[in-house]
Amino acid sequence: MSNPTLCSLLPFERAYVCGLLQLPKPSVLSMAAEGLLPHSPSYTLRQFSQPCLAVPAHFLPRISAILKGRVYLSFDFMLQKRSSECIEGVDQYYSNSQKRILMGHQYASSAFLTPYVSHDLLPFQLELHISKALEYSQQTQTQPPPENGIYYPYLKPIERLIAHLKHARDLGVACVGVVADAEFTTKENLNLCRAANLELIGRIKKSMVMNYQGEKKQIRHMAELFPFKSCSHYKTVGWRARSSIVSIEGLDQPLVKIVLIWRKNRSEWIPFFLLSTNIETTTGEIISSTLAIDRGAECGSSCQN
Repeated sequence: MSNPTLCSLLPFERAYVCGLLQLPKPSVLSMAAEGLLPHSPSYTLRQFSQPCLAVPAHFLPRISAILKGRVYLSFDFMLQKRSSECIEGVDQYYSNSQKRILMGHQYASSAFLTPYVSHDLLPFQLELHISKALEYSQQTQTQPPPENGIYYPYLKPIERLIAHLKHARDLGVACVGVVADAEFTTKENLNLCRAANLELIGRIKKSMVMNYQGEKKQIRHMAELFPFKSCSHYKTVGWRARSSIVSIEGLDQPLVKIVLIWRKNRSEWIPFFLLSTNIETTTGEIISSTLAIDRGAECGSSCQN
C-alpha cells in the first residue's frame, strides 16, 4: 500500500490497527511478517501509542460553549473481553462487576461532567490502556530503538488518569478535578493526585482506617454512627447521605471529606462511601459528580462500539 497523507488515512489506520488486535497474532512484528500491516512496524507502533479517540482542536470552542460552571473529568476503565491470550495486547484483568478474572483489552475512557448543570457527559478520550503484555519501552527492550524512536510504555492506572487530565488542561478545559472509582482512592494515589494539583472524588473502600473525633476506626463505622433515617434525603437520586471531615494517616494532607451514602436496594438500605480530597466541596456536588462513574462507563462503551 502506498503512503497517503496522514490527514486522509488517520481514521482508517487506527481502525485497521484496532482490527489487527482481534487477530490471533502474537505481536506487531509477526503481523508485518505476514504482510498484514499497511505500513512499517514502527509506523504501526506509533498508531498504538496514540489515543483511539481524542477531541480535535477545532472542537474546543464548542466544548467551551457547552461546559458551564465547575467541570470535572469522569475517568474509568472498560474491559473488552477476548477469548485468546495470543491476541496482541491481551492480558488478564479482574472484573469488579463479574467478580472474576477475565482476558481482554483494557480501555481508558474519560468524559467531561458539569454537576448541577447537565446530567449528560461530553466524551473526551478513549484509548487502549497498554498492559504489561503490550509494553514496548526502553526499559523492556535491549535491541536498538524502532524507527523514529517510537515506544509505547506501560503506565500505572493513576498515571493514565493524570495524563488524561493534563491533556484536557493543555487543551484549555479548566477541570477542577477527576471523578473515579475505588481503585484510585488508595493512599498512594491520593497523594499523587494532590501533588498534581487536582481534586479527586470517588468511591472508597469501607476498610480504610480514618481518625474520627480522636478515635481510629474503619470507615464502615460511619454506617453504625449514622443509620439511614438520620441522614439527609436527596430526592433527585433517592439517596440518603451524611458527610464528615476526617483525617487519614499516611496522606500528605490528611483532611478529607467522607460521604456516607444509603441507597435502597429493593426493601433494604445499603451503605457505601465516597471521598473528596477537597473538604470545601459540597455533599450535593459530590453526589452529583459520582453519578458519572456509571454514566462514564456507558459513555465509553458507546464510543468503543
